[in-house]
This record gives sequence, structure tokens and C-alpha cells, in this order.
Amino acid sequence: MSYIPAMANITIPNRPALAGALQQAMEDQRAGHLKKAEAGYRRVLGAEPTNANHLLGIILTQTERAKKAVPLLRRAVNAAPKSAQFRGNLAEACRLAGRFQDESKALQAALKLTPENGQLLHRLCAALIKLSRYEDVIYVAGRALELNPASALAHNNQGVALQALGRGEEAEKAYRQALEHNPEYPQALSNLGVVLQSTGRKEEAEKTYRRAIELKPEYTQALGNLAALVQEFGRSEEAEEMYIKVIAVAPDYAEAHNNLGNLLQDQGRLEDSLVSYRRTIEIAPKHRLAYNNMALALQDQGKLAEAR
Repeated sequence: MSYIPAMANITIPNRPALAGALQQAMEDQRAGHLKKAEAGYRRVLGAEPTNANHLLGIILTQTERAKKAVPLLRRAVNAAPKSAQFRGNLAEACRLAGRFQDESKALQAALKLTPENGQLLHRLCAALIKLSRYEDVIYVAGRALELNPASALAHNNQGVALQALGRGEEAEKAYRQALEHNPEYPQALSNLGVVLQSTGRKEEAEKTYRRAIELKPEYTQALGNLAALVQEFGRSEEAEEMYIKVIAVAPDYAEAHNNLGNLLQDQGRLEDSLVSYRRTIEIAPKHRLAYNNMALALQDQGKLAEAR
């Protein structure tokens, strides 16, 4: 995550007025007066571009303007190429801007400067997972575990990558190792539940999902997984209630809308199912299963041209 450096970590210009203006802007930023701090940084930007670009970029990142922050932070990095801190903050802006390839590059560059920074290694794992670079995730998580063998997060990241590569037995072991170090880790519990469900241990999977939700009541991934499992068990009314709860917490969770559509279609509630499928496609226009499911529902209504 972005953070504001201590005064000792940045260069303050010798000119007293400029130094005072920059220091005041930093104090405003620390105090949460972001508009005032932003104005201060913009005033000194021409005379002190490196630090002003960096700190202004952090403010833009913090105030949901990550796309505008990226070029500022990149300029700061170009001016101070040996600052791992600058590169880490650039990576955070890239992440929030959805530029995951750039995020991973910035994190890798930061790690060349501080190779034993566990936080950066975890962040790089998250970026690589988004890019589906699972073999690289296993390697980077392994580096994190060399630094801290008790890191539940690193074990979980390895599990995610192993599971994506179809190495379910190894993934299960990784998740269980994560839970040995942190028994109250909702993400590892939910991920373990997926492995258990996929290998036919459905009752154990249900208990695992429920434990994850107990620890994190609005954990949409676990709620959605549990709802799908309950639907598999044939407990349709309970599953519907769960899907509605998931959608209330995360209205843009496409898979929950699609699964709810399937449940409604199975009950013969075709018009309601079409509403769910259309919502799925609004959120995820390339969701092929939702198109297929919608076609089946239309076909069941006799609307063959629309189904085609």
C-alpha cells in the first residue's frame, strides 16, 4: 500500500521558503488534509519535481485517481531510480489503475533494490496471480517462505498457484500449512473448501466454508462457494437466500448472478433466471456460460430465434 515517508527519507531543498512549503504540504497530508496538501505540492512542483511528483502521486492514488497518479510516480521513479519506496508506490497506483503488468514490473524493480522485503514479495505474488503467471507465483512465494517459513500468506499464495495448475493435492497441503500458522485465515479456509469440494469431500467443504464466513461474515468468495455447494446438495431455498445475500454484499459478483440464474431456471422460474443472466452479462460481457444458460432459458420459453 502507499505510505507517506518520514521527513528524513526525502530531500528538502535548501531554499527556506520552498522547504517550508513542502514540509507544510507533507504535514497536511499526514493530518489527512489531502486537498490542502495537493494544492501545496502543485505549488512547488516546478521547483522540486521529484518529491512533489512522488507525494502528489500518493495523494491521487489515495483519492481514487490512480490513472492520473501513474505518470507522476513514474517521473519520480525516473528521477530517483534507486528508491524502492518510489517504485512500490508506483506499483500500488498501477494496481488500482488495473495495470497489472506494469504493477509487476515496478515490484520486481523494487525487489532488485530490496530483495528481502517480504511485503513486496507478497504484493508481487498477488500481481502475478492476476496475470495467471502461476509458475512465477510459486517461485516468488517460495522466496517469501525462505525469509519467513511461518508466512500463512505465502503458503496460501502457493496454494492458489498450485490449484490453478491442477496440482490439487499440493494445493491442499499448502492451504493446510497456511492454516497451521494462522487457523483464522478466511481466504485459506475458503480455498481449502474449493479443493475439498472438487475432490468429493463436500460435507467437509461445507464446514470449511462456514468457518471462513464465521471469521469474515461478508466474505463474498466463501459465501458464493457455499451457496453453490448448498445448491449441489439440493437445498434450493437456502441456496437462493445465500445468493441474494452475496449479491447484496457484492452487486457486481458475476458468478453469483449466473448461479442464481441456474437455480431459478431449474425451478422453472424462467423470466427470473433471464434477469440474472442478463445482469451477469452486464457485469462480465464475455461470460460464455451466462450466454449459454440464457439461450437454454429462452429455448425453454419457445423463443427459438432469441435463443439462437
